[in-house]
Amino acid sequence: MEYEIETSLFGKIIIPADEGIFEDFSIELGGKEMSVNLYVVEDFLNESNLERVKSVMEQIPKMYETARKYISDNMKNNGFIKYFIECHIEELEGLEELFDVSSARDITSEMFINRLEPRAIRISNDKETFLDCIFDFSLPEDYSDELLVVSFNEQCEIIDITHES
Repeated sequence: MEYEIETSLFGKIIIPADEGIFEDFSIELGGKEMSVNLYVVEDFLNESNLERVKSVMEQIPKMYETARKYISDNMKNNGFIKYFIECHIEELEGLEELFDVSSARDITSEMFINRLEPRAIRISNDKETFLDCIFDFSLPEDYSDELLVVSFNEQCEIIDITHES
């Protein structure tokens, strides 16, 4: 069985229920064009949750802005965010070109946060909240495979933030 979902952000999407979807989309978030991978997990979508999934998908721009604000507001006091920034600036090579600075020491936390963009957005079921939406933020793939993962519940509230590699 396949389900059709039409959203303002992704347009019309056909999602096979038993396979889900794992596809790249060019979208605009926060006034920026970007490419993100949308992942709706397999064996999850059905008639009873179709409208709820669509509703969450329509809230992705709001969740994006919420995540960016949270990251920016908490970059100095949230251990995961702070470590994510410091680890990249101290350990990665070639960041000078990405940030247009002469030395990695010149990269500020604010500059770093401004370069983070979602690589993937995942919609899945969670035992506690039933439906969640997860953003995997990172620098461009050429520079890092590390992720700052921001999880939302169905009400578009941040429920978790972590660092994955």
